[in-house]
Amino acid sequence: MNFNERYIEWFEKELKGYLKSGYNLKVIEEATQKPHTIPNKTDIRVYVRFGWGNKQPSITDRIDLPITIEALSESDGFTITKKVLENFFNDFSNKLTILKNVEVLEEDEYKEYDFNVWHKYSTPATTKPYQQIGTESRTSILMTGVVSFLATKHKGVYLREL
Repeated sequence: MNFNERYIEWFEKELKGYLKSGYNLKVIEEATQKPHTIPNKTDIRVYVRFGWGNKQPSITDRIDLPITIEALSESDGFTITKKVLENFFNDFSNKLTILKNVEVLEEDEYKEYDFNVWHKYSTPATTKPYQQIGTESRTSILMTGVVSFLATKHKGVYLREL
């Protein structure tokens, strides 16, 4: 899996850890599916859009990748969705994690590396007012940020979470 796929998989796993029982959560890369599909009452859809990454000038192999996260939910799910994203923000913003087994194309061959990922997110915010549709209301929550990553090519080097 490439970096984007591994990040989506990791992000969905982490968000599901904050979810109340009875709710379903799906994280989707916005480039692969039409955004803003209206979820059911107990469904939460989180769309992740990756921007164009660029190298940090002071470190040769570190990439800064802008990221936009938009969550859609209905009615009661809105407060649950906002709480899930706030918990994620509190636990992971300004923290270092490791994504394991990311495939990188090097010299016409795919190699797997572990990536050190630094997370920097903004506080989740409601972006659209409630849309009242009959008895149901919908809204979306937006969280932006930057993930910086570097492949760990050196064996035996371990980083602790800050």
